[in-house]
Amino acid sequence: MSTMESLRASIVDHAHSLFVRGLVSSTAGNISAVLDDGTFLVSPTGCCFGRLKEDELTHMKADGTVLSGPKPTKEYPLHFAFYEVQPDARAILHLHSPWATALSCLNGLDLQNVIPPVTPYLLMRLGPVPMIPYEKPGDLKLVDHIHELAVGRKALMMANHGTLVSGKDVDQAVYNAEELEETARLYMRIRHDDHRLLSADQVQELLNYA
Repeated sequence: MSTMESLRASIVDHAHSLFVRGLVSSTAGNISAVLDDGTFLVSPTGCCFGRLKEDELTHMKADGTVLSGPKPTKEYPLHFAFYEVQPDARAILHLHSPWATALSCLNGLDLQNVIPPVTPYLLMRLGPVPMIPYEKPGDLKLVDHIHELAVGRKALMMANHGTLVSGKDVDQAVYNAEELEETARLYMRIRHDDHRLLSADQVQELLNYA
């Protein structure tokens, strides 16, 4: 199996799993990954993760040129902007997962780190997760926000929209997105109760460890 075939298979396998587990629904969400030659595989516009096939992925260049496959998701510029400021990223996943999306709609969040430090695992895996301002889906103003806020970050919350999460490969991008969704779920469940946060020293220790 070639590198491209293997990457296509990995993307589709994870897409199906995300759909079955309810982390993406209908035709929402998109995914991309980098090939060794610097080109990209990107999910096509209007695709359903639950029905995505390997030969339906768009193969394209960083300048937007489509090399093969259908028209890419309209949000591919968001992925490419994230790759530009996060050179370690080799895969990026955009989801409207329910708990993280619900969290993205709340007022009063720390926009530099939207999920308070309730457990160590999100900090160890992703570090702080800032929020980018709302723009309509696909709006290229989002690219400017990503260039500004994603430097040194592995994930972003998108106000009233969802998440944008990177990884060193497709597996890690998915695991990172899962950790973000799970931590959002935990916080949404306990935020109205008397709860304990990790201390500033504990947070710094985790960031140093990560």
